[in-house]
Amino acid sequence: MSVTPPIANLDHCVIACSLAFDFINNKNYSRKIWDYEKGIYEGLNATLHNNMDTDIFNEPNIDVIVEKFNTVLFQCASYFIPNRTITIRPQDKPYITRECRRADRIRNRWHKTFQPTRNPFHYEIFRERRRDAKFIRQATKIEYHNKLNV
Repeated sequence: MSVTPPIANLDHCVIACSLAFDFINNKNYSRKIWDYEKGIYEGLNATLHNNMDTDIFNEPNIDVIVEKFNTVLFQCASYFIPNRTITIRPQDKPYITRECRRADRIRNRWHKTFQPTRNPFHYEIFRERRRDAKFIRQATKIEYHNKLNV
């Protein structure tokens, strides 16, 4: 914070300060998870040996060589090493799982069905689905806390 003299013929001093704010990125992002223990490495080595042409390495530009090499390597590895893409949600609680989200979606669908009709039958199904979602969430929360305490 600083105080500077008045500008021009004003009676007031200028007070300035610098604020530092940390930016927190709460956007969802995807990440590829590889299961290296279940990879078929003999097939991967054979495929890499067959796909690594000398044409790749005859390029004059090193950036093109690296790009082609990485493309071939990644494609072969994706075929022979099991992998999956997961979505990381930084704003979610750590105990929220796929099962919780699925139960919440089913609960919300029945709630949308009940809202316009106000049918008692739909309300009973909605209550059951709400109860199921609550139990699933409580079970995953307890399971998460048990994992932390072990």
